[in-house]
Amino acid sequence: MPSTEHGYEKSLLFTPNSSALVNFIDDHLDLFGHVAQRYGAR
Repeated sequence: MPSTEHGYEKSLLFTPNSSALVNFIDDHLDLFGHVAQRYGAR
């Protein structure tokens, strides 16, 4: 498991407003996906 995913899991455990955090993570994972595709990292 990538360390970033583990970090996200730990953040979810300590966050009272987890749905907002999930939306935040989803937005950034989407952004990371576009960046990775642009640079051919996938």
